[in-house]
Amino acid sequence: MRLGLIRCFTKTQAGVLMWQINLNDALAGGLFLLAALVYLLTFLTRRKSRTAAPRMPEAALAADTLMHQAAERGTRLNFYLGNGFTGAYPDLAGASGLAMQGLAARRALFNDHAAQSLAGDAGLALISQMVTQGFYEQAIAPELFRPEMAGWSGPSPWAGIAGFLPELRNAKNEAIVLAGHTGPAALLALDLASQERVISISSSSSLSGQAAAFLAADMFSLGEDALQTTLAESAGAKAAVDAQDLLRMLIALGLLAAAVLKLTGVLP
Repeated sequence: MRLGLIRCFTKTQAGVLMWQINLNDALAGGLFLLAALVYLLTFLTRRKSRTAAPRMPEAALAADTLMHQAAERGTRLNFYLGNGFTGAYPDLAGASGLAMQGLAARRALFNDHAAQSLAGDAGLALISQMVTQGFYEQAIAPELFRPEMAGWSGPSPWAGIAGFLPELRNAKNEAIVLAGHTGPAALLALDLASQERVISISSSSSLSGQAAAFLAADMFSLGEDALQTTLAESAGAKAAVDAQDLLRMLIALGLLAAAVLKLTGVLP
């Protein structure tokens, strides 16, 4: 009798667990289908309406403007690409700053002062250096490339920022750009940039880095916008920006509806 009760209780527990797993899978699948439908809708709308411009992340828009301004004034953009791409806790989001740094390096190939970048991650620094060297080789000017255009500033988050700080006092700087995985240590660079009256832009992929940017950066991007470090040019990229905004609104409305249903007793 006791053995039968134990088996019945075990089967009941297993059934509840399977129901929870199935419910989670269904919710995940539903959210995926919703995101796909929203993207498809915005993509088709974007193709039909070629004149409407999508909302651009503030950091990407500011960096794009300052690239042209630096070319006119004979100055440069100074990048810190953060850390976290390789090492103990590798994260692909840590490489988000490479797109912006690569665009700036390509545009400044023959400027008075080329764009410079440092990283607190050795792997990220090597990739940045190879990308920059590749641009000069494509432009048939490999002799203009210098290894110090993309370097390694330190082996840890705090050491990386400490190695980047002396570069902020360079009179050639038009602005500093913190893009990639940056943490609370970014406050040191942002504060020094404010003292040196250098424009600061932040597009951090980490929550702590975004909090630091909110406190001290002149221009910054938050949330998913921080992962889009260049301006959208293709129809697909523009549709992704529109879909992202629409999904934010739908999720916010869903959370509000769930809260109301919970307070009114409709939901258990």
